[in-house]
Amino acid sequence: REFHSHGVNMRHLGRVKELVTQPKASTDLLFEMVVRVFKNELRQQLRDKMEEIKVASEEPYRLLVVNFLNTILQHSLADDPTYRPFEWLAYIEMLVRRKFKYKLTEADNADLLAAQSAERILERVAEKMGITLSSSIQQAMLLKNQGIVISTQ
Repeated sequence: REFHSHGVNMRHLGRVKELVTQPKASTDLLFEMVVRVFKNELRQQLRDKMEEIKVASEEPYRLLVVNFLNTILQHSLADDPTYRPFEWLAYIEMLVRRKFKYKLTEADNADLLAAQSAERILERVAEKMGITLSSSIQQAMLLKNQGIVISTQ
């Protein structure tokens, strides 16, 4: 809203981030871009699923959302032998570059791999999409539990 109130369109976040010199502001802009691309990607996947199955049932969409949210949390599963942080970062970079014409830097990658960054992104995506996280997931994030996995239960 701050951007809009100053007449800056959100599609220019990448350009604004390039110009910012304060580390906190730069990190906040990075997270906002990532949250927005994840939100847009989830919405597109939901539209694609709706077109594919043409069913009013909630279950296929719930499963899609759960899998997507676990994709966001993927980097917090460092103990998992299938964990590949570079694939996670490449996925984010592809989305951010497509939407904001911005190439992630080494500092951006470090910010995204930092402790609690996936949880922070997850909370914002859920908030923007109107998704309610269960109390057990919220508690695990508060306690900074590693390896949080969301399920349909």
